[in-house]
Amino acid sequence: MTEPLDPQPVTIEALIRQVVRSEVIALRDADASRVRPEVVVDPLRLYSVAAAAGILAMSKVWVYKQISDGSLPVVEFGDTRARQCVRAVDLQRFINDRSGARPA
Repeated sequence: MTEPLDPQPVTIEALIRQVVRSEVIALRDADASRVRPEVVVDPLRLYSVAAAAGILAMSKVWVYKQISDGSLPVVEFGDTRARQCVRAVDLQRFINDRSGARPA
C-alpha cells in the first residue's frame, strides 16, 4: 500500500523524496508478492557431460569430478566416459541443492 503524498511539500526536493519513496515501496511490495514459477523438467531428458558442463558454466573436468565423487549421478551406456549422460532431473536437483532453491 502506498503512503499518501503530503498535499503541500515544503520544497521540490521533499516532493521528489515522497514520490521516490512511494515508488520504492510499491516495487518492494510487488516483488514480495511475486511467486516464482515452477521449473518443469522432462524426466527422460539426458545431457552429455559436455552439455551439463555448459549448463553449469563449469569445465568438463569439474563435472567428471562431481560424477566420480557421487555428487552428480549419471546414467551409463557402456563402459566409457563417452557414454555417460546426466538426467535433467538430477542436474536440476544438483543445482537446487547448491543454490538453496526450492526443489522442482
